[in-house]
Amino acid sequence: MYLAVVIDMLRWQVVGRSMQPHMNAGLATDALRIALRSGVAWEPE
Repeated sequence: MYLAVVIDMLRWQVVGRSMQPHMNAGLATDALRIALRSGVAWEPE
């Protein structure tokens, strides 16, 4: 099993996570999608 985690670095909280049996792009995009649904503001540098 593979786990992808998105962490809010300002609050030090896990805001998105995804677990799948195979490592692929969907693993990371699912975790990011969950984080964005939770209301995290995305500010690329």
